Formats: sequence, C-alpha cells, structure tokens
Amino acid sequence: MHAIQHKLIAVFPEASRHFRRRLLDSLAELYPIDFVPPDRAGFKAAIFFSQEGMRAEQAFERGVSSFVFEDASGGVPLAADASVSFSNHAALHPAFRSVRIPLGKAAAAAELKPGESDSKLASHDSLGLWLFRSNGEAELHTTAFGPPDLEDGELLWLHLQPQDWLSLLPLLHFLRRVTADMDWSPAPQQASFIFDDPNLHALRYGYLDFTKLAREADEHNYHAALATVPLDAWYAARKPVELFHQCPQRLSLLIHGNNHVKNELAQEYGDGEALRTLAQALRRIGGLERRTGLKVSRVVAAPHGVCSEFTIAQMMRLPLEGACVSAGPMVRSNPKMSWPLSFGLSPVCVMAGGFPVIRRFHLRYGLLFLRFAAFLGQPIVPYGHHEDCADGLRGLAEIADTVNSWGRTSWADLESVIRSHCRTKRDGDSLHVEMCARRARVMVPDGVSHVVVDRQATSEADGDGALTAVSAGMRPETWALGVPNQVTPSTVLNLSISSPGSVDPASVGRPSYRLWPPVRRMLAIGRDRVRPILSHWSLVLGPLSLVSRHFVPGLMH
Repeated sequence: MHAIQHKLIAVFPEASRHFRRRLLDSLAELYPIDFVPPDRAGFKAAIFFSQEGMRAEQAFERGVSSFVFEDASGGVPLAADASVSFSNHAALHPAFRSVRIPLGKAAAAAELKPGESDSKLASHDSLGLWLFRSNGEAELHTTAFGPPDLEDGELLWLHLQPQDWLSLLPLLHFLRRVTADMDWSPAPQQASFIFDDPNLHALRYGYLDFTKLAREADEHNYHAALATVPLDAWYAARKPVELFHQCPQRLSLLIHGNNHVKNELAQEYGDGEALRTLAQALRRIGGLERRTGLKVSRVVAAPHGVCSEFTIAQMMRLPLEGACVSAGPMVRSNPKMSWPLSFGLSPVCVMAGGFPVIRRFHLRYGLLFLRFAAFLGQPIVPYGHHEDCADGLRGLAEIADTVNSWGRTSWADLESVIRSHCRTKRDGDSLHVEMCARRARVMVPDGVSHVVVDRQATSEADGDGALTAVSAGMRPETWALGVPNQVTPSTVLNLSISSPGSVDPASVGRPSYRLWPPVRRMLAIGRDRVRPILSHWSLVLGPLSLVSRHFVPGLMH
C-alpha cells in the first residue's frame, strides 16, 4: 500500500517561493505537487518566475519540464478586446482548441521569439502569446504574460475570469500535464442546464414551454433541470407531470430554496430556524413526489446563488446531496469564512466538513466560464430564468452543441451530476477513491482487491460521519476513511457517508409563519406568466401606437 505521490517542482528564483507563496499554496491544493528550492535533488519540473530563458532551455534538455513567465514590462500593448486565437494542438484542453477569446483587459505582452521546434498554442495576430515545445521526454511552456499577483486574502479563481484569465490558464495547463501520471483520474464530464423558479402548475412558465424544451433537449442532447420553489409544490397539473414522466433523460426538478424570499439561505438564522426552513422544503417536495410519482433531485439551487456557511452546515444534517451556488456572491456573502485556497477551481468544493457545493454560471456569460469548468473537471452548469429564453431556445442548442464537441458529455439531473464527481487513482492492486459527494458509485477494476476512500483534501477530517459500502453479494459494511478495505474485483461499489447529527425532516418543526412569502410568490408567478403576453401585445400594438400617435394625437393619452 503506497500513498499518492506528489510531483516535485522547483521554483526559480528561490525567492519566489516566498514572494509567490499564496499562489504556490493555491496551486498545491489543486494538484499533487510540492514546490521545492532549485537546489533540491529529484525535481522533474520547474517554474521560472523571472527571465531565465537559457536555464529553462537547459532544464528542458535535461528532461525537466519547465514553465517560463517572460518579462512583459515594456512589451507590446494589447487592448482588452484584443482577440486571443488558440491553435488545435493536442496539448490544449479540447474546450480551448481552435477558438478565439477576447483578452478581457488591457495588458502588455512580451515579444516571444519562437524557435524551430516551438508551436504557438495561443497568439494575437502574428504575436505569439504562449509557446510550447516537447522532445518526448519533457515540455517547455513559455508565456508572454507575467504570473497572477495574489493579494493577501485573495483567492486564485479571481484570475480565471473573462476579464483576467491568460496569466493563469497556461500555468494550469502545464501543471495539469506534468501531474497527469500521478493525479486523480478526472470524473466524467457532466452537464445540466438549470432554470430558476418554474413550477408544474402548467405546461409553460413564462417564456419556457416545457414541451418544446424537451423536444429541443432531445434533438441537441442536453438536459434541463427546473429549480422549483417548494412553496409552489402544493399543486402540479396533469400534463406537465406526464411530460416529465415521459422525458426523465431530458427534464428534471431540483429544489430552489423554500419560499424564495430575499436572502432566504444567506442569512444567519438563530434557534434552529435554518434547519426548520430546509426541513419544510424537503417535506413540501416529498409531498409533490408522492402526489405525482416524480423524483426531485435532493440538490438545493440557492436563490440568487447564495448560501451562508451556517445554512450549509444544516444541509449536512438533512438528506440532501449538495448545493449549487454562484462563486462571487458566495464569497461576498460569507466574509468571515476561511475559504479553501482552491475554492472556485476545484471540481467540487466541500463545505461544512463534507457537504458538496458546485458552481453554476449564468447564461449571459456565454461559453468562456463553461470552458473553464470543463478544463477544471467541474460540472458544466449554465443557469438562467425563463426570460433568458424570450427569443427561443436556439441559444441553449448552441451551447449544448459546443459543449458536446469537447468530448463525451453526460447530461443528467443535478443529483446524478453531483454523485458522479468522485475521482479515482489506481495504485497496484489498490484503488483510491476521492469522495467529492455524499454518495458515489464506483466500478472496481479487474485486478483491484482493496479500495481506499479519501475525502476531498479541502474537507475537514474531524466530525466525518460513517462510511458505508455496498456491492453485489455484499452486506452493507462500515469502513474507515483512509485505510484499505477488501473488495471483489469487477464489481460496482456504492459508497455513502452519513453526517453526524443527521435528522429526519419529518421530526423537525415548522419555521415561523409569515404572510409575506406566499403573497410575494403569487405576485412573482403572476409577473412571470404575464410577461410573454405583454411582450406579444407590445409587438402587436407597437405599430398601431405609432400610427395613432401620428394620425390621432390624443388617442393614446
């Protein structure tokens, strides 16, 4: 039995190990790497933070894969809208091959001088921005931009945004490639669209026509999950229920808060109110399931993309599989939280000692965030509201077609998406499994006799619940984390981790009653349902109003 190995990566100059400490620590949370001084023996990769081209070339020739940040000061100025063109080189992740992306912010780029063996992975017109060279034993990456500068307390994901990404993306590509032989095998690429707010009171919700949505999803191979408000679960019409029964591969439901009031899951509750609110949401959803026979994913799409750390801790106590949030609002709404350095960049963020939280990305941001997610091994979860489909479903089809072109993609409900995100690493006759969810289904390969289950590195070790393992012909067994457990090869293993202090939602009292939530929700539903009608009549009456204003001036007043 051997521990998972780390790649030794030397840092040049040595002083950068101090000045770039936060950057290096963040990267070490993402990849199995240890950064070491240049005089350390045994390193097989190196990062050069200063212009030491000759030393990098020499290291490359000796079989040391190297990454070089060229000095961009005084370089070629590029405007924010300058396009960056990527090649079709196999060194690039499929999501970035043969695409053009705006730089996002004005910057200066060093004038790189490609050698005969160099390939341009990224360029602006004739200016090379990222060079790549390989001799079969090692790789040499050179970028025309300086490294990301992290301020105290700043998280690295802020440097992988539409307005700031090219200083970090090449470095992540490099680390991904040099650690491929010892890193976790990635989870399969999973995706789902989310639409906030719709209910099953009719076959339409605002601009969303569920029948057309199912047909388009089938034609373009995608899945749409409707984040429904539990307060609306009192009623479901027959036709939408039948449609969802007929199209489980294309349409599903998940949980959208409870009453959908302002800061519903983001506020600091007292006296068990958060637990009561979440338990009520589960009871309401359970009633919907019993009346309709539908299955609702036990995943919470947080209203406005925000949960407090305290609320997530209460989710951990209930039969919920995970939460779906927006990274920026999450960080801003939890200013006192000590975030993992890898937050926003790891496949799944584990909070409250073991509760999985995944990112989602608004449709208005287009494809760039989705490219980042695919590259990082995150679930690809674009979300929006019914009004984002006011012009039809063509935009969803274009996104799905592009995502599907990056490789095999499994579009599924959110519960399946979260459960699929466990990662494995083969080590002789042992298989390491990194649990990024509360439940996972793992295929034990032929020749594997032992399984070691680990929690994600950013989760807390203390307070973890019991790990239960079940496979065919095997009674449920309680396993310990981090130790080898004997298994039968070529079987499917179902793993689950319970939470200490877990409670049955039926045993939890109701939250304080307020009249405003149902009134607000009724007004919101009315607004959403009438918007397409008003939009239609504005198109019809628009020309008439122009005519009337021209010929009958007083008619429209």
